[in-house]
Amino acid sequence: MAKKFLTLKEARELLPLVEERMERMLKLRNALDLLESVNSVHEDNYYMLQEYIMRSRRKHKLLYLFYKELAELMVHGAIVKDLESGLVDFCSYHKGKEILLCWKLGEEGITHWHNIDEGFTGRQPIAELEADEFDVHC
Repeated sequence: MAKKFLTLKEARELLPLVEERMERMLKLRNALDLLESVNSVHEDNYYMLQEYIMRSRRKHKLLYLFYKELAELMVHGAIVKDLESGLVDFCSYHKGKEILLCWKLGEEGITHWHNIDEGFTGRQPIAELEADEFDVHC
């Protein structure tokens, strides 16, 4: 799949979908954590194996659903950088230079950006760029 570049407007329009899918992914991850935390003991190996198979099937289903959500976000142009903190980047161009529009779950909208070789600590206010045009393709 090719990297998808978005304008600031396109990325902002995508936020409701991104937020919904991020919340689903967090729930799936929590379900996986809970499943992993269950520790049961059976005296009979037959029942232990039966439970192991059941838990493994459930785990694989949850993992499948999790990665399906993640892949769907990437198709739309959203790159999950850190699920725990809800950090998402969107590839964009500004004046011919590739940049990342940055959003964090819980923020009102996309208010920051950073260079591709920087992370969250390199975030800068989007207001600096808003007066200029965003390129979709260079």
